[in-house]
Amino acid sequence: MSTTYLDLKIMVTEILNRGDITASPISMVPVVVNWGLTAVQQRINLPCMRGLDEDVTEVDHFSYDYPSMEGLKVYKEMIQVHLFDTTSVYKRYSLYPLRDHEVFASSVMHPISEAIFDLSDSEVTGIPVFWGEWEGDLILRPTPDAEYFIEWTFYGILDDLSADSDYNDITNQYTEIITLKALRRAYFLLGEQDLATTFRNEAEMAFQMLRRAKTQAKPTLSQPGKSLIRIPGS
Repeated sequence: MSTTYLDLKIMVTEILNRGDITASPISMVPVVVNWGLTAVQQRINLPCMRGLDEDVTEVDHFSYDYPSMEGLKVYKEMIQVHLFDTTSVYKRYSLYPLRDHEVFASSVMHPISEAIFDLSDSEVTGIPVFWGEWEGDLILRPTPDAEYFIEWTFYGILDDLSADSDYNDITNQYTEIITLKALRRAYFLLGEQDLATTFRNEAEMAFQMLRRAKTQAKPTLSQPGKSLIRIPGS
């Protein structure tokens, strides 16, 4: 069963039990619930994925702007890039990440084959093997010799909730911590520092318990069933 925006607002409202600050239209509850949602996402790295529907490389271009992603509030960090042949999505290429100083280096070793690549000349084309980031752009090296679909996997922060029926993987997995963070923010804004500190500490304890549980499970990106948030429209 999904935990919706309305569910979160009801839980926070009932615990606050303050009609003067929870009644519409002056209610602070929507603000603190979305603050709690963002605060949780700043602490975790939950992978998001943008699929291959619209993102196609251009021939002879090595630099690409990140696409605007509906449903994404903040982009944090790219973690994986895959390419697919536009004529057959069954041809999948896994690219290896470059460190900043390697993006235009003249001698970069392939981590598996140990072949040496010269990435200093962007006019050298081929099936891209590496990806990197430079001045806010995605860099593919060698420069693509054809068009490919791009699949991006990254860490990000999702948009605030707005409709009562809104929910996502984070509201489902981190319901308790979002609620505790929201209550901490509410009492902080009300100037009730003792209660704000209490809920901050409870949220931290919940994080620690969750971290221990995840460490014991030892999840990986390649593990079957690993949850990726799919950005709407992808």
